[in-house]
Amino acid sequence: MGALARRITADADTQYDRVAAVQSWIRANTRYDLDVPRDPVGVDAVDHFLFVTRTGFCEQIATSLAVMLRTLGIQTRLVTGYGPGERNPLTGYFEVRQSDAHAWVEVFYPGIGWVPYDPTFGVPEAAPHASSRFIGGEVLAAVGRFLSSVIPDSVKQLVRDAGSGVGVVWDGVVHAWPVALLLLALLALAVGIRRRRRSQGPRQPAALGAYLELTEALAPRGHPMIEHATPREYLRGVSADPAIERAVVTQAEVVVATLERDRFSGRPAPDADLDRAREAVATVRELVSRR
Repeated sequence: MGALARRITADADTQYDRVAAVQSWIRANTRYDLDVPRDPVGVDAVDHFLFVTRTGFCEQIATSLAVMLRTLGIQTRLVTGYGPGERNPLTGYFEVRQSDAHAWVEVFYPGIGWVPYDPTFGVPEAAPHASSRFIGGEVLAAVGRFLSSVIPDSVKQLVRDAGSGVGVVWDGVVHAWPVALLLLALLALAVGIRRRRRSQGPRQPAALGAYLELTEALAPRGHPMIEHATPREYLRGVSADPAIERAVVTQAEVVVATLERDRFSGRPAPDADLDRAREAVATVRELVSRR
């Protein structure tokens, strides 16, 4: 490992250049793959990654950078934590899940301190297998979360029972196809349930849609949607602006209150409330267009 690190950094004059050279080499010569098998018993994990497989995920990639830099006398530490996740537009908070777990590296620069490096960023993915080309893991996860939110528990149990029967009948068939067919059947069922709910009552996204339209209408007046702010915090900012007419603030309050009831009361907002929210947005658009 030391010999490899010295060869990579032969033309690097500064510590910064040496760190950049090793990180660039890792990005150019390794591949990212979450499905790599366990290392054989008794092998050194970094040695096996660098000189045998050159395929792994963030832990192997970051650890390899840390070890090679240490062979050059550069103070380096491995860091494990979580990425930022995804922002929830309703709450304004970032939702961090187990899938956001990550590993990276920090390098110590005298007089500056610990500086983070993420060698995994930029490492190309290994060639996907057939099932991942058919439908990626992230897509499967998203479909699963969607189905879980719309399918009643009784229907889920029926699907599980049917799935075990299908597994017996289709024993020996390529696994990807039964999974794909089952997903398609569940998706069709979910669409049917959503359509029935649409005909029976209001849909939750209607209130959110009114709020997003409100932020679009007020964006030209200096109040675009703020990524880290809740709807109530956004409304306070609009209310505190002396250039915004009170009539606009009053209508904005209607939209935000409807969104909060729809989201947090435990039941969808009534049609009458949603209609008032839409009318409030239309009024705001009209008032803003007069200026």
